[in-house]
Amino acid sequence: MIDFTSALYLGMRHASGTLPRWDTLTEGVPAALRVAHAAPRFEHELAALQGREGCIAMTSTLHAILDLVGWLAKPDTLMLADAGAYTITWWGLERALARGVPVLRFPHNDPASLRKLLERHASRRRCRPAVFIDGVWPDGGCVAPYAELLNVVRAWGGVLVADDTQALGILGHGPSRAQPYGCGGGGSLRWLGLDVPDVITVTSCAKAFGVPVAAISGAQSVIDDLRGQALTRVHCSPPSNAHLCAGLAAMALNRLSGEKLRARLLRNLLCLRERLHAVGIETFGGLFPVQTLDLGGLRAVDLFKALAARGIEAVLRRPYGSAVPQLSFIVTASHELDEIDFAAAEIERALRRMPRPRAHSRPFRRDVCYRVTAVRRHDASVAHGR
Repeated sequence: MIDFTSALYLGMRHASGTLPRWDTLTEGVPAALRVAHAAPRFEHELAALQGREGCIAMTSTLHAILDLVGWLAKPDTLMLADAGAYTITWWGLERALARGVPVLRFPHNDPASLRKLLERHASRRRCRPAVFIDGVWPDGGCVAPYAELLNVVRAWGGVLVADDTQALGILGHGPSRAQPYGCGGGGSLRWLGLDVPDVITVTSCAKAFGVPVAAISGAQSVIDDLRGQALTRVHCSPPSNAHLCAGLAAMALNRLSGEKLRARLLRNLLCLRERLHAVGIETFGGLFPVQTLDLGGLRAVDLFKALAARGIEAVLRRPYGSAVPQLSFIVTASHELDEIDFAAAEIERALRRMPRPRAHSRPFRRDVCYRVTAVRRHDASVAHGR
C-alpha cells in the first residue's frame, strides 16, 4: 500500500535505538510535584525554536486547551473562537460553557466579524475577550491574519490563543522564493516575522516532529502562572521521559536535517500538484502537506474506493466549508517520486471512468489570510497579504 494518510510530515519516526537514554519512564508523580528529568531541556529548546519566552510541556493539545480555558475562564471573560478552529479547541471551550462563561463563534479568518461581535457583546458586558484561532488552516493553504486579529483583540484588552500545530516544523523565519517555508520550522509567528509576547501558542510535536507531546508557549509570566494553576499537572500523568527524549531527538534532527527534509517535502508537494494539474485536476492546500482534490461534482467516495482497490490509501473527510465529503492526500518527505507518479496516474485512470460533473464548484470559501503558494516547482513564491 502507498500511504497518503500519515501526518508525519517530515518523515520523522524515531526508532528506539536512535533516542537518548532515560533511567525511568515516568517519575510516578504529577508534574505539579516533580517534572520529568527531560522536561526542562525540552521546554527550553522548543521555546527557543518558536522564539517564545517560555514553554510548558503538556501530554497533548487537549490537556493544553483544557488548562488554558480553565485559566482564562474568569467571570468577566468572553470567549470567542474561529468557526474553522480545530475540534479539540471546541472540546476545551465546552469547559468554559459548563462554568457559565459565554462562548461565541466568528466566521473563519474574519477580523471584521470578530470586531462586530465584540462591539455587540463585550461592550455591553464589559468583558475581556479570549480569542481562539488556528495559526494555519491547511485546507486553504494559508496562515491566519494575525496582525488584523491582534488589532481587534488588543483594542479590547484581550488575549489571542493560536493552535500552531500545523505550522510547527514546517514554517520558519525568512521565507523567500527559493524557500517558501522559511528556515528552522519554528511556526507561523516566525514565518510572519512577528514578535508578539501577548499571543499564547499551543503546539503538538505529533505531526512534523513525529512525537505525541504538546506544549503551551508564550510570555514567561503566562507560563509561570500556568505552572501553578494548570489542573492537568495535578490530576493527569505528565509527558513521560520517553516522549520528551523523542522530542529532543526530533529537534536535534531538525537542526541537522530539517532544511533538507522541508525541501524534500516541497518537492513532493509540487510534484503531486503538477502531475494532477497536467490532467486537469487542481488541489487545495497551497504548500501544506494536506492536499485536497477539487473534484467538482465527482464523488469523492467512489474515487476513494477505486484508489483503495489499487493499493493507495487517502483520507476521506469533510473539511470546514465543504458541504460534501472531500478526498485528501497527505504528502510527506518520506514519499518517493515514483509513488506520487503512480498515485496521480491512478487518480486520472479512475476519474476517466466516472461521469463528468455538470458544474464545477469550489469546495472551500476564500478568506482573509496570509497564503503560502507556489507558481511552479522551480519558482516557488510566498504571498504575504490577502
